[in-house]
Amino acid sequence: MRIARFDYTPSNRLRFILRGGSPHHASEWADVPDRPLEDQLAEIAQEVDLRGKAAEHKRLADQQAREAQQRCWETAMEEARTAYAYRVKHLENKQTPGTRPSA
Repeated sequence: MRIARFDYTPSNRLRFILRGGSPHHASEWADVPDRPLEDQLAEIAQEVDLRGKAAEHKRLADQQAREAQQRCWETAMEEARTAYAYRVKHLENKQTPGTRPSA
């Protein structure tokens, strides 16, 4: 005769609720008589994995957007410096010794 390790009766009171991220399939799993929570563990793991991948994808996209914005800012600053240097040099060339620049 084999003795069971434990007696178990699902009560629909044990729940697994997953918050945050982008939901793909479900966000809540319950321990119900016709579907014990242990049978749903693969679904829970898959949902966690999908949300993790979506979060990583979003993080990378945000990082790339910040890097692109930084490159645009650096390009604009370099163009502004070049234009300023050109104007300063142009004004210096217009001035002759002994004259004052026009206002």
